[in-house]
Amino acid sequence: MKDLLKQVEMFEGHGFITGMTGSGKTYFASQLAKRSFQRFIFVNAQFEKEVSRVCNAHVSTINNLMEALYNKRNRIEFIPHLNPEQALTQFSELRKYLFRIGKDINAEHWITLIVDEADIYAPKGAYSDLNSCFQRGRRYGIQCIAISQRPQLVSSTLLNQCRWQVIFLSGGYSAPYFTEYKIPYYEHLEWVSQKYHYIYFDGVSAQEYPPI
Repeated sequence: MKDLLKQVEMFEGHGFITGMTGSGKTYFASQLAKRSFQRFIFVNAQFEKEVSRVCNAHVSTINNLMEALYNKRNRIEFIPHLNPEQALTQFSELRKYLFRIGKDINAEHWITLIVDEADIYAPKGAYSDLNSCFQRGRRYGIQCIAISQRPQLVSSTLLNQCRWQVIFLSGGYSAPYFTEYKIPYYEHLEWVSQKYHYIYFDGVSAQEYPPI
């Protein structure tokens, strides 16, 4: 079976990665970022070590992030504030900054933005800056990838913009999500129940893949 991460075309456009704690989703996301994207910002809300290891800049303020980009750092870990309200304010500033750069350089794709805890940054039924990134990011050359272990709580606006999804073993609470988006997760339950196994869903069909 081919290494999925070597099939770069499979990860064009916006995407979503989900799975329960310990399923392998964050490690997958960090390796995807390292191996597939020339420049990325990873919003590491859970302070995951796997993310820190693949980054060459580690910042916690927008000013420091600007400085990292100016100094041509291409793998940036952004650690948001512990206070949720302040973290959302930071993300709003980040979104505006990236849109401003994208408007100025007018590139088809100049950066990938990866955001963990998407259910907090883009909760279902509410406006959010992360929704705006998924809706308008492409016109500013920004590819977006969201991560969450609670997909049923993530904004449908965000999810409807995704061209692909990577799904690891998920808890029973995720069942409404699989039903709503017609994802054949339970047909592959035996597969994903194996350690770090997952499926790739393109909106039509699902393919099984072993650990990376």
